[in-house]
Amino acid sequence: MDFLNHIPPEVPDTILASFDVTSLYTNIPHDLGLTAANFWIEKHRDLVDRRFKTDFLLSALQIVLEGNTFNFDGQTYEQMKGTAMGTKVAPTYANLVMGYLEYKLYEKVKDKFDDDFKQYILEQWKRFEIVGKPFKRQGQLMSIHAFVTEDGK
Repeated sequence: MDFLNHIPPEVPDTILASFDVTSLYTNIPHDLGLTAANFWIEKHRDLVDRRFKTDFLLSALQIVLEGNTFNFDGQTYEQMKGTAMGTKVAPTYANLVMGYLEYKLYEKVKDKFDDDFKQYILEQWKRFEIVGKPFKRQGQLMSIHAFVTEDGK
């Protein structure tokens, strides 16, 4: 913690920013999560043991996502959206979704502007923006998920 004593009081041409995703695990739609998992499995197929076919992995993930049950006050409940925070797959699942949205965002930026601007965004902006929280674009508030999935509008 001693490093805090060495931080200068001001750093020119910078702002301090922090990002958070509100209730990330419970707010990831299953279809988005499965799409993200499929994207990364196929993108890095060489890193996944060939014994495990993509369909098998996605089916197993779907079972985990749709089989979230818990007991509270003598009642059994089923979680209908997102993934349970205690599920071992949850951190990896959330990272895959955030990475997927980030990847799609950069591709959308490249498509709307150019590769130089995409590179600027990659190098200068902080990564893993907020899912489900609004950000401003041409006077509209929209989520990053909506931005990266819209059809060129």
